[in-house]
Amino acid sequence: MKQQVGLDFEFYVQAMFEDREIPVFETPTTNDYGADLVLYRHGKVAVIQCKYHSAPIGIHAVQEVVGAIKHYRADGGIVISNQVFTRQAVVLAQSNHVLLIDGNMLQGIMNSVSDELLFIDEFLKELRRDHSVQQMTQPVPQIICRRRWMKKPMRVKLRQIKHFGP
Repeated sequence: MKQQVGLDFEFYVQAMFEDREIPVFETPTTNDYGADLVLYRHGKVAVIQCKYHSAPIGIHAVQEVVGAIKHYRADGGIVISNQVFTRQAVVLAQSNHVLLIDGNMLQGIMNSVSDELLFIDEFLKELRRDHSVQQMTQPVPQIICRRRWMKKPMRVKLRQIKHFGP
């Protein structure tokens, strides 16, 4: 039954976009690589993960959509839920080009008389097609981490990964 409710929620979200003439496409119901829907708008691609739960949505949903961004070569991701998101989910979403739409925001969209989803358009416009290449021009960050068996923190320099191809 829980799986059927999740599928019904996916259809509900898909209908919300289609009612506003925003093209979205379904992914397979199993082995979807973290995306339930794929949205195309303004020359951008965003993967959408739909989560229908009885508790706040945690970091796992954001991790799924981050993986889907890479797999589908999308510009960004959106997690839509009937619940609120945990603080950790919000932090991870902010650093990974992921828009979170919680239950209150979703209800506001459905009750809205406007057919436009301006905040989604703004989110998509802010995305850069090749943000991995953009990051390569920035200085390589250094982080301080602590290994469990070490008493002193050590400094780690992250290496740049060169991006080749489209």
